[in-house]
Amino acid sequence: MKFYKILSLIIILISMQNLHLLSQNSVVKNEILAIHPKIGLLYNIYSSDFNQFENSVDCGLFKSGSGFGWIEGIAVEFELSQGNYLSTQFALSDRSGNFSLNNYFPSRNLETGKVDTVHTLNELETSLYFLEIQPDFRIVVEDDFINGPLRLLGGLRIGIPIITNFSQKESIVSPTNAVFIGPDNLRSQERTIATGKIVNANPIEIGLSLGVENLLKIGKKNFLSQALIFDYNFTNVVNDIDWMTYAFRFEVGLRFSIQGQEPVVEPEPVKEVVPEPEPVKIVPPVLTPTLTHSIIQADNLRIETGNELLATIPIINSVFFEQNSFAIPSFYLTKDIKTDYFEGNPVAKHSYLLPRIAEIVKKNPNAKIELESSTSGNQNESDPMNLSKARAEAVKNALINLGISDKLIAINTRVAPRFPSNQDFKEGIEENQRVEIIVKNAPIQEYVDLQKYANLNGFIDVVVSYKDLKESTKISLENNLTAGKVNVNRPGNYKISIDERINTEQSKLEFKTHVSSDEMQDSKVRIIDLNSLEKNVVDINLDNFTAYLTFNYNSSDLSDDNKGLLRQLADKLPDGATIVILGSADFLGSSERNAVLENERAEKTQKYIQSISGSKFKFETGRSSDKFDEITPQGRFLNRSIKIKVKK
Repeated sequence: MKFYKILSLIIILISMQNLHLLSQNSVVKNEILAIHPKIGLLYNIYSSDFNQFENSVDCGLFKSGSGFGWIEGIAVEFELSQGNYLSTQFALSDRSGNFSLNNYFPSRNLETGKVDTVHTLNELETSLYFLEIQPDFRIVVEDDFINGPLRLLGGLRIGIPIITNFSQKESIVSPTNAVFIGPDNLRSQERTIATGKIVNANPIEIGLSLGVENLLKIGKKNFLSQALIFDYNFTNVVNDIDWMTYAFRFEVGLRFSIQGQEPVVEPEPVKEVVPEPEPVKIVPPVLTPTLTHSIIQADNLRIETGNELLATIPIINSVFFEQNSFAIPSFYLTKDIKTDYFEGNPVAKHSYLLPRIAEIVKKNPNAKIELESSTSGNQNESDPMNLSKARAEAVKNALINLGISDKLIAINTRVAPRFPSNQDFKEGIEENQRVEIIVKNAPIQEYVDLQKYANLNGFIDVVVSYKDLKESTKISLENNLTAGKVNVNRPGNYKISIDERINTEQSKLEFKTHVSSDEMQDSKVRIIDLNSLEKNVVDINLDNFTAYLTFNYNSSDLSDDNKGLLRQLADKLPDGATIVILGSADFLGSSERNAVLENERAEKTQKYIQSISGSKFKFETGRSSDKFDEITPQGRFLNRSIKIKVKK
């Protein structure tokens, strides 16, 4: 309410001014100081990384928040020199806001007996009020901008918290029939879970404020001010957690100037005017702008070469279908398209499943395919047996179109999969609507591969020279080996960092540079003799190796394919290497069961590698926190896995 009262007062004061007295001169002469009351609106932004602070409840990770607040204060200004001012503002600010967090967890529906996914919204509302002092500099950058000066401002901001309270509530978003059961069997869809004072609040707030201010004349020496300011804070709100606040601030105010006595200027005596001789006109020389550069090959260029251990991205050998449909979704590629299976996002690369299976079968003369089709059952899909057969036929025809003989493809039609996903979840229903592609007499995935590589790294010096260009000219330097441009702001030497994969058989490398401005440009080419460079031979590079083994739903048993892939890995790793095994599970099922599964998958993988390699390797096991997005069946299948990394 105070905000609206002050705003009304400002509007009344403006309307009482004699607007015809507006002057085109933006400078207030003989000013001693200025008094500047202000009010404003804050848009507060929170950047955080915490689950809870003392007195609050841990309902998940809060990453960001926001809210609106207000500020009111008064500033005193002194002119340091013409157009430059020192201002000190004292203010009361409201930097309150709101965090919100969506949570999802399974809960049994007492009406149907099924497990539903409950969506709750956890809200943490804060009440943060500060007494603040802001010393800053204000510089006039335009004397007459919309009938008054335009100023830039910047300075330090120090605040002392006077109110630091919070309220934490939880409400149910869906399903609509879900409720919280409280004391005395009280049922509600919203509950307050914590309130109180924010303990360990930082006793002082230190920040920086930058902005722009426009002054509109409303009299000979008074101004209506409008300012847009960004507040950046260096300190956390609470000492022991990561919680920073920022704000965009819009302020309006009235600037009242207090002036001293205007000095009396004595008239100068009249002097006899003696005509001056006409000046000699000097014609300036015509300047010719120049821009050039030269390439200097640095001595520290070198080549790292050797064998690199890589893993192909994991393959999910199932085509997933929409409910009651046997049409292969458009996500899957049905043409023979080649791609690199050693890099890329596994979820996105799942679209290459059919051409990848066709390529494996073509490379292995004895390979055969069995299509095992399934549905999510009578309760979800109509005529499931015929639907399952139609799905298998659709995948078979796609493989035939990719060059696989129909004699190599057998069909096994099932209503439910051999290893079904949990249909208490809608995600489990989606996963069971699939056709599994089982390849016999051939490895479905070549898991590891030793590849030769060569990598050029170091620096190349480029010397840029120019003169007589326009002051506003922008100059940039770019080359064919690194992305982006280098801004050239002075003549001299510029180092270009090189980190480039090259062909292992390559002996020469062409290095091209191009420097350009608005007026002219210059290009150069330098041939680098790779044979003359120092070579660092690496026996085996393990830095880029990351591999995945996938498991059936709710299972920690290694498949025959997975055992074959682990044998490939064990054969190619050097003695004494450390194998890091991280177990993973999807979100279906309870968190307790998933934790057990993750540990079992990692432990069984370690035991199998030890059974085939003895004490050749060291091991580190644990649970993976790096998960694939589970909005698709492919992402959930990939999270039923173990992740393997290797280090020396």
